[in-house]
Amino acid sequence: MSTESITVYAWSHASRAERCLWTLNEAGIEHEVIRLKPRPDTPEFAQLKSINPTAKIPTATHGDKVLTESVPMCEYFARLAPEAKLMPVTDEEHFEYSRLMHYLLTEVEAYVWTATQASTLSAMYPWPDGTTKFALKMAQKGFRNLEHVLGQDFACCGRFTVADILLGQICSWGHAFKLQLPEKAEHLFQQAFSRPTLPETMKQS
Repeated sequence: MSTESITVYAWSHASRAERCLWTLNEAGIEHEVIRLKPRPDTPEFAQLKSINPTAKIPTATHGDKVLTESVPMCEYFARLAPEAKLMPVTDEEHFEYSRLMHYLLTEVEAYVWTATQASTLSAMYPWPDGTTKFALKMAQKGFRNLEHVLGQDFACCGRFTVADILLGQICSWGHAFKLQLPEKAEHLFQQAFSRPTLPETMKQS
């Protein structure tokens, strides 16, 4: 495992950065977290922009590397600690993992995020009227069909992986919108959120 220091920039509230912090906790990798409020006039925000001009959260540094986009970041951190087995190993596991990750991101998270933008974040993202209702309808459909791509005891690969982290966070967002989760997804969500590695901000949210 690399001994270079890792710093993660995250919002003061729960966000996609939490999935990165959760992965680091699962991998047993020491790291620093810099929490920011969404205000562009703070020294911490200026520091973030100097590293990542888009100022997108999450952003992380590992030594002189700058890491962006939450899922690739999770997978990067997981590969730093292969002994934690948070990533697929065999060809079959790679397929199961990739299929589930692509499904979660395109058929569920994309719609939940659109609903979030069109409702609680509407001042920043002015979507047309009716967007929230339609996005939640599509997200519910995505959750319903999730049963067909989920494993039994874990999301995939027969053990806890980054896919369980992504699933857990997306399911928590589904709960926030009072969407109905299929029985298997609900079980895996509860199982994931009972892990001691869950970031405190996710417990609070």
